[in-house]
Amino acid sequence: MKKTLTLSILYFLSFMGFSQNGEITYSLLLHKVTKIDDDVLKKQFDVIVENENIINAKLYFNSSEMKFEIVKPSSLSIDDYENTLRIADNEGVFYKIQSDDFIYKLISGKKRYNDVICTRKFLTEWKLYDEKKIIAGYECLKAECSLGTDYGDGEIIYSYPLTAWYCPEIKSQFGPKGIGGLPGMILELNQNLVTFKATKVNLNASKKDISIPKLKIIKEMDLIKYIQSSNDNKSE
Repeated sequence: MKKTLTLSILYFLSFMGFSQNGEITYSLLLHKVTKIDDDVLKKQFDVIVENENIINAKLYFNSSEMKFEIVKPSSLSIDDYENTLRIADNEGVFYKIQSDDFIYKLISGKKRYNDVICTRKFLTEWKLYDEKKIIAGYECLKAECSLGTDYGDGEIIYSYPLTAWYCPEIKSQFGPKGIGGLPGMILELNQNLVTFKATKVNLNASKKDISIPKLKIIKEMDLIKYIQSSNDNKSE
């Protein structure tokens, strides 16, 4: 009887820890680029280099869902902020439900269309390694994959390799931009030009509304085609 009671208590405590609300702060770090010929792109990179210590991202999560967004520093202009999002391949606010294959992305503040929710799928066939390191006080393990994305037309586009460092101690299988599928939370994600690295982990955060906004939901490919069509009409 005593053994059964002890196991029940341990299970209850484990469940309680897993169901807590969490908040992770990531810093946005720029990878070294040896040469940039495009003057406009170089200027955008310079802005990130100057501000990378103050540009942060936030991931809010519970056991079943998450929300991820870059936080705009007050010192950064709207144009520089939006350019930073493009370089980080992080335009919009990302939502993910644990039991759903789709990534939901809120696109807002655009003049050409109303706020919408776009859906895409990330495909990640992770290769796991035994290599470890400490990030924000938590032991993490290494994983790698080539990121595949389905924007809604069934075609899988492989864009760039990812290196992730995930923490098995944090059970939720989430990460920056909704990229996940590992046996633990991703605390560092190295992608094409930038790295998201956790600087603070709060597993007892106040509860936030991280549910997907009730807006029109479309495939991201449909939005891409709409924007391309609008640009073509403007150029005529």
